[in-house]
Amino acid sequence: MVCASWLAASALLPACRRDVRQPPSGLRLFQTAGLELARLRIGDETREAVAGRPEAPFVSSFEVPPGSVLHLAIGLKCPGRKRCAGAARFSVEARAGGASRRLFERTLDAAEAEGWEPVRIPLGSLEGRAVEAVFGVSRARAGEARPFWGEARLVYPPARPPQNVLLISVDTLRADRLGCYGYGRPTSPRMDGLAAEGIRFQQAISQAPWTTPSHASLLTSRYPSSHRVTQSWSTFDRFLSEGRGYRVLAEDATTLAEVLQQHGYRTLALTGGATLAGEVGFAQGFDAYREDSHGLLRRVRPMLGKWLEESRDVPFFIFFHTFEVHAPYLHTEMTEGVLTDAQREAIREGSRQAPHEDVDGFATLLRELGLFRRDVTSALYDGGIRFTDAFLGRLLDDLRRLGLEERTLVVLTSDHGEEFGDHDPARFYDAHCGTVYEEAIRVPLLLRLPGRIPAGRVMDAPVELVDVGPTILEALGIQVPTAMEGRSLWGLASGRSGERKEWTLSEATCADPETKALRSRTLKYVASYEAREGEHAGLPGRRVAEQVFDLTQDPGEKQSLSGSRRLLELRSILEERATALGRKAPGGAEAPFGEDVLERLRSLGYVH
Repeated sequence: MVCASWLAASALLPACRRDVRQPPSGLRLFQTAGLELARLRIGDETREAVAGRPEAPFVSSFEVPPGSVLHLAIGLKCPGRKRCAGAARFSVEARAGGASRRLFERTLDAAEAEGWEPVRIPLGSLEGRAVEAVFGVSRARAGEARPFWGEARLVYPPARPPQNVLLISVDTLRADRLGCYGYGRPTSPRMDGLAAEGIRFQQAISQAPWTTPSHASLLTSRYPSSHRVTQSWSTFDRFLSEGRGYRVLAEDATTLAEVLQQHGYRTLALTGGATLAGEVGFAQGFDAYREDSHGLLRRVRPMLGKWLEESRDVPFFIFFHTFEVHAPYLHTEMTEGVLTDAQREAIREGSRQAPHEDVDGFATLLRELGLFRRDVTSALYDGGIRFTDAFLGRLLDDLRRLGLEERTLVVLTSDHGEEFGDHDPARFYDAHCGTVYEEAIRVPLLLRLPGRIPAGRVMDAPVELVDVGPTILEALGIQVPTAMEGRSLWGLASGRSGERKEWTLSEATCADPETKALRSRTLKYVASYEAREGEHAGLPGRRVAEQVFDLTQDPGEKQSLSGSRRLLELRSILEERATALGRKAPGGAEAPFGEDVLERLRSLGYVH
């Protein structure tokens, strides 16, 4: 359900138009004024935007409800280069009752501007008045830089205190490394506390064992074979050499953020970018989609704190994603008994000198130190969890300090797990994507909403990441779009009866052959298929292998029951489900990536 188009190179492409209903707590001024918006990335942030016109300012008319604040952003875009010359002066004037008043003025210089600059304008003195807002741009200095306005949003408190949502995705976090899921090491005291205050889903299953398709499923509530954002990065490498782009969400896709935005929610995202690049479609529905969630204590907490502070009186949806647990594993907090003090210091010094996301470079450092071993990477991984847990604790403290805890639904999960030699002794560093073993697809899922989710609940029924979106919407009293394929877990979470699903579906599409898993509480059927021309979706090729595991007797999936009498039944269920999803899936569009995104993908080892 997308109306904004992507930008090709640095040209602003037209977007579709649709009727817009004013939600109970917000008004999108440019969209309701009939302007055509497109999603535009400047620096690390993507926003819906419109090019500024020095010759013709934009005008929007509206009444100002009590408590209104005007949120917008200004930015300069250089055509095809990171830096260029030029400067522009942005201004916002309010015309009311025959008088005109300057609300905002700012000059941006392309030599200094690095991204979108957010603007917040309180409108208290104009409450109850009919206003014409005039958004003007003039050139302050000649040059190639083009001025852009980010969508202007009039935000005001709803009639009742709003219910908010904080959705947290800790990338690469396997469930069995948290204390609340039975881990013996103290990696997660604050996440364990979150579980104790709400509900823990014991068997939450990811739809894919790698970041891009898994998050697409989380944010659209569609399976990989349905949303089709399943293209392997090895295939993408080949596509790049052929001058092609990456497959992205189809134009008619409906995201959780988009639904909430249409219901008046302020929608904000802070992610690690790269494999969650806005160009893939993840930015769809977000007022601001940032891709720089590194530096949790120094940068991220102040930014999230500011968002929370600015949104205290209006409904908000914040999606926070971090790669802090993902390789390279940089945190030495849990390495006692594994590393000496000198080895810990060598790792810290090496990580300070290398880019934060340099996965291959850190592996080289460990090899040079003679520490490229399973026990070392596993302990460093635990350190990353402990570090992230402490940060999340501070974030939860911020909710309490701002008086938001009682009315904010907190959802904590992950996109996939990580292998530490569980099945292949050689796979103990940055090891996910190719398999659908439990260590790769079983993830934490914790929900807390005081007063509405009973504390200490544990649910053993299998659930999926595609269920998260419908659950959030039902909790907020918003109708779930028919395009969403997951089931709401709100009945189970809130203590009422709820429908329990028998099977979950996971799809590993990043390598040949393509592998799929059908999982219940006790059984797991795994089948591998030849991929057709590197296009991993649906059932494109012949079956090359299959296994059945009894998860009750063999939770480590060590012995396949390939002669099981249920094999044919399980094969039929999986292939029927995946085929049905593939048949209704869109063809998918391709989009080019900018050099900044490609550079980040190279540093993570995804493309060459």
